[in-house]
Amino acid sequence: MLDQSILPGGHPGPWLFAHRGTSTLAPESTTAAFDLAMSANADVLEIDVRISRDGTLIVTHDASLIRTTNAKGLVADYTLQELKTFDAGYHFIDANNDTPWRGAGLTLLSLSELFTAYPNVGINIDIKDAHEQAAQSVATELRKLNDGRWINVGSFHPKTMHAFRSFAPEISTAATQWDVATHYFGRALPGVLRKPILKRAKGRVLQIPEQWFGLPLNTAAFIQHVQSEQRSVMYWTINEASSMRTLLQRGANGLVSDNVLVARTMIDQFSAAKATS
Repeated sequence: MLDQSILPGGHPGPWLFAHRGTSTLAPESTTAAFDLAMSANADVLEIDVRISRDGTLIVTHDASLIRTTNAKGLVADYTLQELKTFDAGYHFIDANNDTPWRGAGLTLLSLSELFTAYPNVGINIDIKDAHEQAAQSVATELRKLNDGRWINVGSFHPKTMHAFRSFAPEISTAATQWDVATHYFGRALPGVLRKPILKRAKGRVLQIPEQWFGLPLNTAAFIQHVQSEQRSVMYWTINEASSMRTLLQRGANGLVSDNVLVARTMIDQFSAAKATS
């Protein structure tokens, strides 16, 4: 059974979640991006997974290969061996409008390869395929890869998330939209009604934007409510230093960011100021 008592990065936070490694300095979801995240002392690699034709879990966001590789078609159309022949750095354009990673040997990674290559970092997995088989595949693979690190699993597809929780109840999961709504609206109920309503909300981690359908999720009051329910709250995708600073000051447990170097600096500055105050 995976030990979920440990904390990301081995400390109580705030935590840096490297969004697909980093998509601003290197091709997303590649070793180049993940290496940069590790050099910035990221606590967690935030990744997405999809299933290949031969049932391998592939670390990539899109169903299509067009945006991030030199291939056409879907991830699900190819085997792992075939996917490995595509250039995962082909379309990345840097600040100078160059393509420095094209032809550099970057390929798509399997989830197993990611775990092997980055043994000392937390992993946050977003299941992108909207079916039960994806949930079961992730649960089965994580039991094989169990090495005691911090792991959390989420999905924007409620049925996929519910299925994963039934397959792997021992693994920490992210709140679904329904869970977030329950926290947001349920906190205003009288105590006698609030407790049974909030008890129905699942997910140890709320990974949320600053606003949701016009509702402000980034207030200090909401953060404190979530934490009072023994859950943590991470905000995505936070790339501006001013927003990072505000969220940290309001008590956010962590930031999901493409700009890992900026986020690391802001978190370190906040932690240092807090330690001396």
